[in-house]
Amino acid sequence: MGLYEKGNFAQSEGQMEYIAFGKGDPLLIIPGLGDGLASVGKSALQLYFYYRSYGKKARIIIASRPDPVPENSTTKTMAQDYAALMQNLGFTRFNVLGISMGGMIAQYLASDFPDSVEKTVFAVTVPELDQQGRDIITSWLEMARKNDFKNLIIDTTRKTFQEPKASRYARLGSLGARFMRPRSFSNFLAQAGACLEHNGWDSLDKIQSPALVISGEKDQITPPGLGLELSKRLPRGEYVLLKGVGHGGFEERKKDFSRIIWDFLNNQR
Repeated sequence: MGLYEKGNFAQSEGQMEYIAFGKGDPLLIIPGLGDGLASVGKSALQLYFYYRSYGKKARIIIASRPDPVPENSTTKTMAQDYAALMQNLGFTRFNVLGISMGGMIAQYLASDFPDSVEKTVFAVTVPELDQQGRDIITSWLEMARKNDFKNLIIDTTRKTFQEPKASRYARLGSLGARFMRPRSFSNFLAQAGACLEHNGWDSLDKIQSPALVISGEKDQITPPGLGLELSKRLPRGEYVLLKGVGHGGFEERKKDFSRIIWDFLNNQR
């Protein structure tokens, strides 16, 4: 048996790639906007090694959006896709970790499928982008439309991480851009459009299950003020601010990020 199981779930609009590993209660991990550039299937080994410690505590499922992503997709319709995937895999109740755009999708997953979602972690996400976040995503859209993958990788890296990681990762991304380039930017464009249109405010008071919001103090894309407001709107919300990190706080303080999540899921907070 391999390190992980790899599969595809057929939706009416396309195939959802996923990987699964570990034992225990199921935890669905919904990735961010980068899923539009490198799907779970393409990044399977990297994702496994990043989250392999999670597999010691739960049955981990990491899944992409359907390929192709329909142009009119919204974070709400994407939540329906994830609910269908988990039902197909035989999970009637599960926890959710939504990262960045994945957290936007998780807002609708937790509100629209309350009988399925046990607990939710909303990591570096917001109910709606502010103007700075909108400007950043819009600039990435323009780079993708111009087929400027090199600068798209560099800018997403610099907006995600703090120094010195930002410069180091940007150099690596620049060198590897020619090998990492997706066949098409259509999935990224559709997902970025869904981010810009996301407005989850009205869904938050419907989330009756326990929820945790984690923000990065220096996040430029999903600022901590909106993360705090998200937690306040949740009937059973908690909030943690990771000091000194930005949108990539899940990697910049990986051990702290993991500990906070498992303390919450294991009722130790």
